[in-house]
Amino acid sequence: MAAPTVVFQAPLPRATLVKWKRHLLSSQQEDIFPKAFRDSMFVREEVFTREQKAVPIKHHTDADDARSYLWVLYAPADEDSSDEPSPIGTVRLVPFPQAHPHPVAGSAWDAPTEDLPAEDATTLFARPAPPYFVDQPSSLHDGIEPYISLGRLCVLEAYRGKRYANLLVDAALTWATTHPEKVGMSGHGVPAWKGLVGILAQVRAKTAWERNGFVVDEQLGTCLVAGMEHVSMFRRLEI
Repeated sequence: MAAPTVVFQAPLPRATLVKWKRHLLSSQQEDIFPKAFRDSMFVREEVFTREQKAVPIKHHTDADDARSYLWVLYAPADEDSSDEPSPIGTVRLVPFPQAHPHPVAGSAWDAPTEDLPAEDATTLFARPAPPYFVDQPSSLHDGIEPYISLGRLCVLEAYRGKRYANLLVDAALTWATTHPEKVGMSGHGVPAWKGLVGILAQVRAKTAWERNGFVVDEQLGTCLVAGMEHVSMFRRLEI
């Protein structure tokens, strides 16, 4: 049986990314964007916007997309009836520093609604990387050590139950362990990355993350993101 394939996409030049039209679907964007990038956005649109209705199209991209590494999963040949491989899953790796502190237990963050204007890509994707800061300590993080973050993990509904998400997570973590120099800033008083990876996972996806070695940070509790319960989880890689 044929296996699905995983394709890597490095962060796009900001001069290209600022031309992304945030109110349009990935299929309606200019062809200046690499196929893997557009395919990653397509899967996110299908899962987070169409299926879960968690966030409108014009708000599903954020400033971290300008500095994130992406992986796209394509359907195996025996499950794909199209002429070209079909994108069926994606994940992104956000280098440190993180833009936001750990969520407070019991807190809630509401996704922007359709009636809220979206920031134009020319300013959203032109922002500099966030500054390093000391966070609140938790069960699994001292608040000081830098960590990278995985997120936007999703697989199209028709392809779930096959543990395809594991392939994406493994690809991202393997890449991080072999490219530690690319996962964040260094020097200027910022501690070195020592392999810590953090995520904010939907509670219903917690088991999938646990299969990939992540542990729930009990001290951080749960929070609501776009109306869905989330937990903070961490894993340490050997680098």
